[in-house]
Amino acid sequence: MMADKLRWRSVILILLLLAWCPRIVLVLQGGQCYFPDETRYFLCWNVLGHLARVELGRAADVVVNSVAHCFYPVICCVPAAVQCTVVRLSGQSIRWGIIREWLSVSALILSLASVACIGLTYAIARRAGGDRREGLTAALIMSCSNSMFYYARHLVPYDIAMALALLALWIGLTDRPGLIRSALAGAVAGLAFLTYYGYWLIAVVVMTIHVLRGLPSKPAVVRRGLAAGLGFVAPTALLILMAVARGADFLARLFSLSGTVIQGDFREGWSLPWAYLWHAEHGLLLAWVVGTPAILLPAGRTCRDASARARGLLWLGAAVSIYLALTAASTGVGKMVVYGRLARQVVPFLCLATACATTRVLDGRPLGLAAVLGTAALLAQAAFNFGQPLALRFPVDVRRQVEATYGPVARGLTFVGLRLDQEVPDHSGRPVGKRETTPGGPDFAEKIGHKANYLLLNAQFLYPINGLQRRPRGVTVLRIPHPAGFLPYQYEGFGPRERAILRSRQTVIELIDIPSPNKHNKHIAVHN
Repeated sequence: MMADKLRWRSVILILLLLAWCPRIVLVLQGGQCYFPDETRYFLCWNVLGHLARVELGRAADVVVNSVAHCFYPVICCVPAAVQCTVVRLSGQSIRWGIIREWLSVSALILSLASVACIGLTYAIARRAGGDRREGLTAALIMSCSNSMFYYARHLVPYDIAMALALLALWIGLTDRPGLIRSALAGAVAGLAFLTYYGYWLIAVVVMTIHVLRGLPSKPAVVRRGLAAGLGFVAPTALLILMAVARGADFLARLFSLSGTVIQGDFREGWSLPWAYLWHAEHGLLLAWVVGTPAILLPAGRTCRDASARARGLLWLGAAVSIYLALTAASTGVGKMVVYGRLARQVVPFLCLATACATTRVLDGRPLGLAAVLGTAALLAQAAFNFGQPLALRFPVDVRRQVEATYGPVARGLTFVGLRLDQEVPDHSGRPVGKRETTPGGPDFAEKIGHKANYLLLNAQFLYPINGLQRRPRGVTVLRIPHPAGFLPYQYEGFGPRERAILRSRQTVIELIDIPSPNKHNKHIAVHN
């Protein structure tokens, strides 16, 4: 019995290690600070700096004034401390330029959050009553999910918030929890919300599952609900008290932030999750759609089969509830726009439901040829899906390559609506950059034609986008697909019209040799 338990633990640990390996490769290929929201990570360095000087009040100021996802800088102090240690061991001093060069260290630590989500999926399936085969199947499907993979390279709070929500679910999955367990589950769910406000929905679903677990009596529901609710609001209440003590208007900023989730199209709320999951997962979405209905088949005569059906319906109900809530909040009342990162809240529950349906169909029978082929197809689909983000190259890396090879070059854009921009966070963590007032494009190319030999196009984050303009004349020297061409990224704040523009052939980073009347003049103009 003990040997069997150790064998299964070894299997899940090997799966987690194998899941982390491609994430390591993903992180080391760069991409940190591609999204503007990633600059929030740098707030943790302010917190660490104040704590090192024992300035507790100023450290608290950084947290309560960050407003957006205010627990994220606190969590990031851990990977930042590791990064600081690695930098010092390399013999370098801590400077902002060095911090940016070593961001991959922090990203490697943060990538463990998505690996933790895989392990928690196994633990949740087991605690909910599934056998080891069901837990391993859920973890395997979760590890093959591209939507749980490609964000691992970025310094964003989504995976951490997801891991905290799943941890809260695991804590609360008992039939007769005590008040302390209920309060703890609520507190962890509250921290998931404070880590990324957009995941309030999965936090609410997790708490609902905990409160209604085992169909308790009305008094038990009230006791669980009060304990879990108090636990949920406790971290937020602590922040509010801290903000009041430091003179910060935390609540007003929090409510004002809730009205900023408007980039995109409200009308897409019902369809965007499906479109996003298709472009992120492809065949895995089909497996979810085809696999989960097996839960609805009539239960067999055994108690085990009946409990598996109830468990599968719970996971399917959680996924459907999240989808319906997203649809209602967007298409229904027009209060928030649905993004890909919000739609992926259904992924853990779809993995759990599919695993439950699969093991229910097998019903303890040995794996047959169909199961082996299905696993092979799942791994092949994952390899295909992972290959796309692994192949991406990001603007900052391309700029470094171009400048190392050709020296400083002029920059331009073939998109209308944005301006040349290079953002570098200052010591406060706020993005500060010098914006080029000339938008680029044909006119820009003509103006610098007599000064420069090379023009680098679209080497930056592309937002907002209002249209396309004519590409400047010149010979293509280097042409690399822009990350904005990666379809799952296009469901983060872009509407249908903008996605149509991004899916044109101009969504590339391109270095061109522009015509010059003074070809012998090798002076190159710099536009930063």
